[in-house]
Amino acid sequence: MNEVAPTTALLQLMTWLSPSFPTGAFAYSHGLESAIQRELITCRSDAEEYLHDLIHTGSLWNDLVLASLSWKAATQEDIAFLCQLNELALALCPGEDRFMETTLQGDAFSKAAKPWGSEKIALQLDSADLAYPIAVATIAATNCVPLIATLAAYQHSFCANLVSVMMRLVPLGQTDGMQILADLEPHLAELSMRAATASLDDLGSTTLHGDFLAMAHEHQHTRIFRS
Repeated sequence: MNEVAPTTALLQLMTWLSPSFPTGAFAYSHGLESAIQRELITCRSDAEEYLHDLIHTGSLWNDLVLASLSWKAATQEDIAFLCQLNELALALCPGEDRFMETTLQGDAFSKAAKPWGSEKIALQLDSADLAYPIAVATIAATNCVPLIATLAAYQHSFCANLVSVMMRLVPLGQTDGMQILADLEPHLAELSMRAATASLDDLGSTTLHGDFLAMAHEHQHTRIFRS
């Protein structure tokens, strides 16, 4: 695969994973709304600890492994394995909210990414539901965007969105929010390298409390976010 120029790849990732790209990411809290309502996150320290767990041993790690394998499958035009990865990504969702979060964003991303060839990919996958990390990784591979850069940008977008949620609900100030993102940089860089060489055997999540909070959100009486 001939990778695109670094500047082009950077511009594409900035577009696809920007808050302005119409996936509706701002509407999802990934269960954070439940955690904050229960006063489990009340300060910057709590917020960093919660995100650290999601990154290293939670849903984001699984997303990264699936995205990495999907990027490689798309590069090799292994559509059968790509479809299997999408089915696995959907099966790993611990509840209705998480399933809705990944499929609605995956569908929205695919529709918005038509200028980069997403229609052809959607036809090849032939699935009613497309998981968000699969959609992003496949578009990146199809456009020859490097794997490490794709994984790093995906992580940053995920974390930035959740920090935005916490800035609104905890509330955290902008200074604390930016400090959290700065503190996470070495973790995101290290995980990008790990995920790039990961296999299906590396999938696994131990953040059960976070999963339970996400499921609790489905029955929350007052909701601002969709998940």
